Amino acid sequence: MCGRYFYSREGLMRILENIRSGDAAAVPGGSAGEIRPGDSSLIITGGVSSLKAEEAAWGFPSKDGGLIINARSETALMKPMFSESALSRRCLIPAERFWEWDASKEKYAFEDPAGRIMLLAGFWRRFEGLARFVVLTAAANASVRSVHERMPVIVPADSAIAWLSDAGSYAGLTGAEMPLLSARRDEDQLRLF
Repeated sequence: MCGRYFYSREGLMRILENIRSGDAAAVPGGSAGEIRPGDSSLIITGGVSSLKAEEAAWGFPSKDGGLIINARSETALMKPMFSESALSRRCLIPAERFWEWDASKEKYAFEDPAGRIMLLAGFWRRFEGLARFVVLTAAANASVRSVHERMPVIVPADSAIAWLSDAGSYAGLTGAEMPLLSARRDEDQLRLF
């Protein structure tokens, strides 16, 4: 599960430049900072020649009026709500860190140990004209498992274009071993509830 993440506009520009090896797309105005479900955020869409940052809201609306913010990578292709988007409208969600809560509701921040910006795998679609996205999750690896059983699928920067533009890359990228992350207890907010 991924219930909150953080990115900066500077970090987004750096990752766009890394993916494109130079010419970064214009980045529209929009939210940056700590992103919560329902918030508007910038996501990376496109492909080999049309990489761009777009604004979208986090979460697909559910039948009960709530938001579905994550999709399990193992079952997304089988779910009517997700399957078409998972194959044809993929996105990358830049994150400098994301947070998980353990069973005691203590908050932990997870980051790349080398300080690199992570690219979380996701997909998007329009609901009533508004672009919305979800984050794909996988079974947690050893660096996250003691806090939560799920973690976001993290796409290596050198596989970003393949994730965005090659429908055949789904199984290989979502089934890969996720990188080990550094974790720290977040003292700003010790309890979720």
